[in-house]
Amino acid sequence: DIGKLPDNNATEALQRITGVQVSRDVGEGGSIAIRGLPQVETTLNGRETFTAGGGRTFNLQDLPAELIGRIDVYKSPTADLIEGGLGGTVDIRTHLPFDFRGATLSATLRNNYADRIKKSEPMASLLVSDRWQTGIGEIGVLAAISYQERSYRQDIDSTGAPTPRVPGLASQIDPTRTVFAPNGNYQVLVTGNRQRIGANAALQWRPASNLEFSLEGQYQRFRTIQQQYSANIPTA
Repeated sequence: DIGKLPDNNATEALQRITGVQVSRDVGEGGSIAIRGLPQVETTLNGRETFTAGGGRTFNLQDLPAELIGRIDVYKSPTADLIEGGLGGTVDIRTHLPFDFRGATLSATLRNNYADRIKKSEPMASLLVSDRWQTGIGEIGVLAAISYQERSYRQDIDSTGAPTPRVPGLASQIDPTRTVFAPNGNYQVLVTGNRQRIGANAALQWRPASNLEFSLEGQYQRFRTIQQQYSANIPTA
């Protein structure tokens, strides 16, 4: 079902699988857990990969859903899987030329309107693939690209913890009298823009029915620009 529903990234595509829990990050899918355990091993086309600053894990939020052909989720480890996934293993499979029967062209165009910030941003993707029979065997070529942009706004109003205090007038009449009142108020306005770009290219060669070679290249970029304005109002 990946690509049939308006998912922005790989995390949102995973949220429909039983046993997978998804966190939200400013309205988009963020990190995942399998059966409540966040220690999940992530691989790309069967090979271990990672995101800078993310330890041994790949940030699934970076990968646009349009570039994904299949996602395999292993809830219990087996001997043939790469070790390290205490919670489980997620293997992201991108499209390959031999996944399609012949010449294939796929394109999507969407528009995302955020009513809180009153901005409209585009989302588009394009995939081109073909395969041929040649004198040296079957050859397939694929190229795909995805572009997403989204603006957002968050309004946060936080009231401080109740604190015992003596009101000014009451302190003159009865110094032992106290009331509980919030120790302040914290208001935050957050605005930002997110840009997600993904691309992949693949070349496959099958010189014989029992022999196949693949050459793949991946590119992902996820950029966030955010401004935050806050006001902290303490009580006396």
